[in-house]
Amino acid sequence: MKVFRAMRDGWSAGGVGRSFGLCLSLLVWLTGCGAGVFRTAVPPVPAGPAPVATQGGSVTVSPQYAAVGPGGMTQFHAAVTGGGSVVWQVNGVAGGSATLGTVDASGNYTAPAQVTQAQNVVVTAALSGSAQTNFATAVVSVLAGGVVSTTANPQVASYSIYLPAPGQVYVEFGDTVAYGLPTWEQATPSPNGGQVTVLVAGMRANTAYHMRARVMLNDGATYADGDQTFTTGTPPVSAAVVTTSAAGIAPQPGVEMFDTLRPFEVAQAFATDLSGNVIWTYSHSDGTNEDLVQPVKLLPNGHMLVQLSYASSIPVQKNSIVLPGTLDEVREVDLAGTTIQSVTQAQVASALAAQGYTLELGSLHHDVLSLPNGHLLLLFSVNKSFDNLPGYPGTTNVLGDVLVDLDQNMKPDWVWNSFDHLDVNRHPFQFPDWTHSNALLYSKDDHNILLSVRHQNWILKIDFEDGKG
Repeated sequence: MKVFRAMRDGWSAGGVGRSFGLCLSLLVWLTGCGAGVFRTAVPPVPAGPAPVATQGGSVTVSPQYAAVGPGGMTQFHAAVTGGGSVVWQVNGVAGGSATLGTVDASGNYTAPAQVTQAQNVVVTAALSGSAQTNFATAVVSVLAGGVVSTTANPQVASYSIYLPAPGQVYVEFGDTVAYGLPTWEQATPSPNGGQVTVLVAGMRANTAYHMRARVMLNDGATYADGDQTFTTGTPPVSAAVVTTSAAGIAPQPGVEMFDTLRPFEVAQAFATDLSGNVIWTYSHSDGTNEDLVQPVKLLPNGHMLVQLSYASSIPVQKNSIVLPGTLDEVREVDLAGTTIQSVTQAQVASALAAQGYTLELGSLHHDVLSLPNGHLLLLFSVNKSFDNLPGYPGTTNVLGDVLVDLDQNMKPDWVWNSFDHLDVNRHPFQFPDWTHSNALLYSKDDHNILLSVRHQNWILKIDFEDGKG
């Protein structure tokens, strides 16, 4: 069983980390989401012509940008120099209309009571008598309420809201209207705005939650959606977790994440809050009961990296076989458990063979790394036969390790083979399961790789240099 600690307090899925709560940032996720914040640079919505000065005076409007929901109100102020009275318009209609929203003589804009499609409207303050040449404008983004729906994961909600202008969205949630847990932010899909969907995770089972979206448009306008409710369901069976804390010492914030090496009929990976409540699970129904989660890791985009494979030592165990249909795969999954992309052992073996490698590639096992350049570093077992090794007469099938760096297109970019660098006659533990490496770590200082080689009692630093070593 492995335990991972996340350092945030909320997660969500998709783009910009706020406080990780899976919307807990899984690692801390499951309490609310948030990891770093990732923003998409997009141009702001144009505010229309700049204030125009004529002989009759000039007018300016503030604020220049606002965002409201159905029936929402915002106050605009017109500053006039040189004299004259102001006429207020919405999209050129004096006083506005029921579909555009209305504006009164004091500059109070009121959005339509029912909004089926989000839109941007232009509020204009024009000087009476010279409305065509002397005016100033402001843009109002009118948003429809968000929609909350269930997902395949009974503890994860999907919160969708459409933005008519570019910006970011996060969701705050909690078991009261005080909320308290934020997800990370996600950006609109295009420079013109669009639909944003945030997966909200980190909630206890069979509990009613309140949540609402918080919108920050790139033009500076902000909006808080109305309160929404969501009741979680019952997750798959997972291990029971009992927590204890030392007297007078508070644990660091966050959540605990486990991969348990349990059969596929239960949750193989799960996370708990600091009280031991299960707040997220991952399980799969394909494969066989030899498939183990080893490990599950949080990705920068809010998804999870899950490795599903059998015990690497099976090929050198007597009377042990890999069951037909067993998976040997790395998956990128979202917080609801949906597979976004994957790569299998067979696909990597085929790609290596196409590049001229002659490896008897075994299973994926124990660890996988998502590298800063978008590549994946995979750890495979590899088999090689030797004749008459000292103390081992005849032919011995020795099990070592291979590291494979895959680029963004899942093509091999760099390979390291333990048989090329280590002495096969050094085997202090459980030979012929010769290396049995357990963990990978990327060294940001020098761009190299640390590899924990369990059966050699070593930690190796490997000359990687982001694939150039």
